[in-house]
Amino acid sequence: IKAGGIALTKDHYHVSEDGLVTFSWADKNVIALSKGQMLFEISYYSESGKFTSEKISLTHQVRAEYYDMNLTTRSLDLSYFLDGTPSFELMGNAPNPWQASTDIKFSLPQAGDVTFTIRDITGRTVLQKTGSFAKGLNTYNVQADEIGTYGGGVLIVEMTYQNQMKSMKMLQIK
Repeated sequence: IKAGGIALTKDHYHVSEDGLVTFSWADKNVIALSKGQMLFEISYYSESGKFTSEKISLTHQVRAEYYDMNLTTRSLDLSYFLDGTPSFELMGNAPNPWQASTDIKFSLPQAGDVTFTIRDITGRTVLQKTGSFAKGLNTYNVQADEIGTYGGGVLIVEMTYQNQMKSMKMLQIK
């Protein structure tokens, strides 16, 4: 664990025997970060061959958040890199469950075209869109009206990039 845009000591985090990492950090002064600057970095080596996003995630037990200069609550996100390069990862959506709209977060090792296919639980395609995205962390916003007459429930999201596909489930409520 290495400090980035914030002063970080071993007093700010704990690694349990089973590998669970917990963080807590506060400062009474405003900390100004540059766009894209990391708060801190966690380096991780996987002997299991699993993607980092399958092993490291933000839990829902405690909301990961920070406050901007106006004291507005903002969500904290993870970015995944392979040897210093962003990897192809589908990181989930927020909010989940969602009603009017949701943001799907993902990262790409290089800029390129990504196709999102959203299917209902029967496999019927309810939305398919292709767009060009930048290297690194990206967000794709899905609006309920894009899905049409779909009545809500479990949706399968498939994200395709350079002949690779990742999938996840999300829940839309009506």
